[in-house]
Amino acid sequence: MGTPRQPEFVDGGSVCRTFLTGALVFFSVLGTYGATLQSGVPGGDSGELISEACQFGVAHPPGYPTFTLLTRWATQALPLKPAVAANLASAGFGATAALLISLTIERWASVTLTQHGATRCLAACCGGWAFAFSELSWLYSIGAEVFALNNLCVSLIVYLSVLYCTTGKGEHGRRRFIALVGAFACGFGLTNQHTAIFFVLVIGSKVLVDILWPGSTVRSVWTELGMLGLSGLAGLLPYAYLPLSAATPQKGSWGNASDLAGFRTHVLREEYGTFSLSPGKFQSEGLVERTAYYAKDILFQFHAVGFILAAVGGATTLKVALSKKKEGDGELHQATSQLVWAMFLVYVVMFHSLSNLPLSESMPFEVHRRFWMQPNVIVAVWVGIGLATFFEQLRRRKMFHATMLVIPLALVAVRWNEYYWNMKEYNGRLGSFFEQQARIILKTVPASSLVVSFTDLNWNSVRYMQTCEQVRLDVTHLNFQLMPFPWFTHQHQLYPRVAFPKIRPDASMEKGSTGHAHLVGEFLRANVDKFPAVFIDLQTIGFDQFEGENIFAGLQFVPHGVLWRVTKPSKVFNYADWMDKFQSGAASTMESHLQPLPARGSVQAGSWEEAIIKTYFDARYQTFLFQLVYAIGRNVNNLKDFQNLLRRGEATSFLDALFTSFHGLHDLSKALGSHPHTLKAEDVFKNAALAASRTVSATVWLPSVSKHHLPENYDVALQTILPDAVDALKRFLRLAPNDRDAPVFVQQLQVFESLLTDSSPQVGVQKTGADEKQKRRQKKKKKRKKKRKKDNK
Repeated sequence: MGTPRQPEFVDGGSVCRTFLTGALVFFSVLGTYGATLQSGVPGGDSGELISEACQFGVAHPPGYPTFTLLTRWATQALPLKPAVAANLASAGFGATAALLISLTIERWASVTLTQHGATRCLAACCGGWAFAFSELSWLYSIGAEVFALNNLCVSLIVYLSVLYCTTGKGEHGRRRFIALVGAFACGFGLTNQHTAIFFVLVIGSKVLVDILWPGSTVRSVWTELGMLGLSGLAGLLPYAYLPLSAATPQKGSWGNASDLAGFRTHVLREEYGTFSLSPGKFQSEGLVERTAYYAKDILFQFHAVGFILAAVGGATTLKVALSKKKEGDGELHQATSQLVWAMFLVYVVMFHSLSNLPLSESMPFEVHRRFWMQPNVIVAVWVGIGLATFFEQLRRRKMFHATMLVIPLALVAVRWNEYYWNMKEYNGRLGSFFEQQARIILKTVPASSLVVSFTDLNWNSVRYMQTCEQVRLDVTHLNFQLMPFPWFTHQHQLYPRVAFPKIRPDASMEKGSTGHAHLVGEFLRANVDKFPAVFIDLQTIGFDQFEGENIFAGLQFVPHGVLWRVTKPSKVFNYADWMDKFQSGAASTMESHLQPLPARGSVQAGSWEEAIIKTYFDARYQTFLFQLVYAIGRNVNNLKDFQNLLRRGEATSFLDALFTSFHGLHDLSKALGSHPHTLKAEDVFKNAALAASRTVSATVWLPSVSKHHLPENYDVALQTILPDAVDALKRFLRLAPNDRDAPVFVQQLQVFESLLTDSSPQVGVQKTGADEKQKRRQKKKKKRKKKRKKDNK
């Protein structure tokens, strides 16, 4: 193709166009992200990451020192609350990534595809916008997370790689400078997210081959390698933060990076599994299935038009990459195409071979797909290359018209509008929904309580509120996931009031395992008397898995909103005290902070917002179930039992627990179809049917009860009890017709339906026997008074 032409970036007009293109992309993306910025701490790891930035601590492996330091600077420099400042910093990272993608497209197209400045810049803008306004990139750029910074780092690596390949070998000094900057960028990227290694290996191999090219002297090779090595090590310098921070342990920080062994363990993620996303063992998909999931997601992220443009750009560059060796501009185009395709393929194959999360489940899928943003950087570049190629082909055939430039802009605008209003929800109540979990907990636990978390939902939200916003520092907050690690003993001194039992050899972070259950039981028994109140997550352990094993002997678990309150078992549980002092306050606080629940469809499957809704329904279910068990435990089977309960003064508590559990379980069974949850519907429906049966039976004894023994709103409850009971039994029998207890419920349903249609039986009358007796006395008294008046006359 002739002698390579002078790269256009040295031309003043080209530099101006490049600058304007980058500025347009950056500020348009940053403005959009700012308008949809999350209004509180995001879900997942964000609470922990921001907390480490607030206290100069160490985040979970591999430590994320660059993110921690940059977020610390943002929280100190910006006059905003820490979570919002951190979110804004991530928005800046995301906008910069879009800027670098547009510069990559503009550079590649200027040297190898087209000299038409307007079309080239438009293609560059569209590629940057395609990435920035894809659902994944947008979502993880408006909340504080490591992925927006990773997008910036890998976009920089891709840009420098393209710049390196499109710079002629005759410009040795420029290529060396680009390689040195690239080595620094590679090291810098690895201090944030280890998946950058898949791009680093490819560009590193390319530069190494160029250094070892025939004709190079041994001295020049070692000189080049030494300079590149030093530049790469300079990029890794943020890791020095980890041992400096670990020298002064901070509450809740991960690991012990103060010595070499601990530093290596933390940075290489040995506790998670160095080459896996999770330490858990899962039956999950293989390479082909995972790659198919990714291909499907590309279509979703970039829409059909973007997918087609990416396919055009990818196919065009692949054809060039596989063609015979070219010269001049063709050689630059070929080298660039080969490098970018190698980066993409290495990432897709290696990541999908090593990832071990099951994609058939919503939350693991959501965790996994966040890592698709890195190869999407290259897909977005191909979108721009495909658009530039399309425009150039039209121009060569003299079919190009200026009005055609409006078409891609219109498509971008449509895509922007498609996501904008959904993302706008995060700028309001949905953006602080995760934060509400912490507020519910910290508002409802007594002074100087001990709260022990297991899930990130409670741990990261509460930790952020305490560490960054200094809320309820009197509450001691710990994490069951951290306790089994040997390095956690370095933090024991930070919790002088807490008793830490010896860690058993089988101690585990895995919920449902015997080792984890023993850890929970032993820790709670050691501390239940040391604090005014002790609380744990509802999701800490599956208690029914260990019935009869005495793992939790000596402990009682009482619902407290989204928590269990842990106490010692008492012979007589004070139901009224629980309702007045604890559950009523916790339940009302939970309702006030979470209701109304986000609209159906506004919460993404697998998101932390969905997890909060699931926890909310779990909390309600556990409370109603606890009340039903309490009522059944009163052993009231006939009128005589009920009268004995009256004499002991326990009738009001019994009736309140019974009626509340029935109506609560019935309402819950009706809500399951319209909200996400983790409950077993069959269990919920069966317990609702059981509560209905017990409640209707109790109405037979009520005519002998004075009104002051009845719970509040009793009259209202009785008016609907029989229809609701019939509905509850029908729901259960429709769902589980083959249940072993189904025949019993069928008989009860027939009785209830006959009572409902028969007007003569007075089931659930609102006036009690004592009231009727009093009325008869008053009538007799009036008759006697009237008779005396008549006799006196």
